[in-house]
Amino acid sequence: MHSNGLANRCVPGVPESDDDPPSTQPRTQRSAEALPDSTVLLCVHVTPPDARIYLDDTLISIGPHRGRIPCELRWRVLRAISPGYVPWAEVIMPVTDITVAVALGRKAESTPPPPRPIRVVLRQPEEPAPDSAPPSSTDPLAITVNW
Repeated sequence: MHSNGLANRCVPGVPESDDDPPSTQPRTQRSAEALPDSTVLLCVHVTPPDARIYLDDTLISIGPHRGRIPCELRWRVLRAISPGYVPWAEVIMPVTDITVAVALGRKAESTPPPPRPIRVVLRQPEEPAPDSAPPSSTDPLAITVNW
């Protein structure tokens, strides 16, 4: 009975039988084909187009990103930031291809601080000035009213 050797070729480390014809592919290439792909595709579409994209605090792109990252069973942090926009972050586990669309929201316009209060000193014209120094004429926030 003649063996075709197919079962032995599928199992790494099991030698081919002597009656099998030699393979046309080198062993290293065949064993590499048997291993699953060790990277996954990461695609990030981002608005605004000049946002910086980070993976675990490492800058991977300015603007949209398309590239391969290691396939790992661990959490990774994907972030996008841009001046004038609210930062965005998400935790991912890269075990399969990932596509993310991110639209950063604009930061709220900062409101001006409330106006400083104006100091008003009311006194009778015949009353002497208090011991404290009178408001300076160069102080724009101090007003003296005589009545």
